[in-house]
Amino acid sequence: MQKNTIQNVILNEYTSLDFEMGYIDGFEDIMAMETGFLQYTMALLEKEYKKELDMLGVTLPDVSKIPAVRFDKAKELVAEKYNRRIRNPYDLEPEEELLIGRYFKEEYGSDFVFVTHTTSQFYLLIGYFSVFCTHRCSGRLIRIV
Repeated sequence: MQKNTIQNVILNEYTSLDFEMGYIDGFEDIMAMETGFLQYTMALLEKEYKKELDMLGVTLPDVSKIPAVRFDKAKELVAEKYNRRIRNPYDLEPEEELLIGRYFKEEYGSDFVFVTHTTSQFYLLIGYFSVFCTHRCSGRLIRIV
């Protein structure tokens, strides 16, 4: 197994939150719920743990608005801006995930982004409405599926 690769970092620093939601009209409802959850969480951390955050020098990510981009468009934006050839049109490579996060931070000031309309069978078969978001934070990639 290779050491110090993006994939190994992701596997070693994985944190998950699962919730169930019924009676939805589309994946946009899930995106709204995730956005609301992140907004609530960041506000709670800021209010209840400000002293600790300041002591550690932690700046919480901005979750006031999380942009969304179609999977195919995200790949095109990254390929164009970072002069990167699209090698796999059906899934995101780890480097692409990081570059999508970087792109939306640089272009929109957003710490998160929803990538919709994925083509990967993994996302389609497990019923997550083809939605995830990425965020690059202190060298870690956080994926919310």
